[in-house]
Parts: sequence; structure tokens; C-alpha cells
Amino acid sequence: METATFTIKNIPGERAIETLDKKLLDAPGVERALVDVEEERVTVEYDRERISEEQLVLRIKEHGCEIVE
Repeated sequence: METATFTIKNIPGERAIETLDKKLLDAPGVERALVDVEEERVTVEYDRERISEEQLVLRIKEHGCEIVE
């Protein structure tokens, strides 16, 4: 299992947090997803054999969040 942490901006609200969690958890290979609004951070535990970090980034961006690099 790998862990990736992304700093994000523009979290579109409390409801969006729940749907972002679900969107990430629905991805094959994702074991755990935690969205921390106060820290503006998303942490994901995933199997890199089943999903890449780039695919995680794409899912987060598709949800309307901006990733700070």
C-alpha cells in the first residue's frame, strides 16, 4: 500500500467533501481517503498496482479542487 497526500484549494463545501471521499473510495485500488478541510489536505491510501497517483490527481481535479504543487 502507498500513501499520497495532496494539498488542495477550493474545496466546494461540506457536501463536496463527502462526494470527494466517495469518488476516491470508488476508484479501484483505493483503500482509504481522508479529506481534511482545515488543513486543506487529501490523504489517500492506495494500491499502485491498480491505480496511479496521476489518476488520483485527475479524480480530485475532476471534483473541482485545485491541487497545490
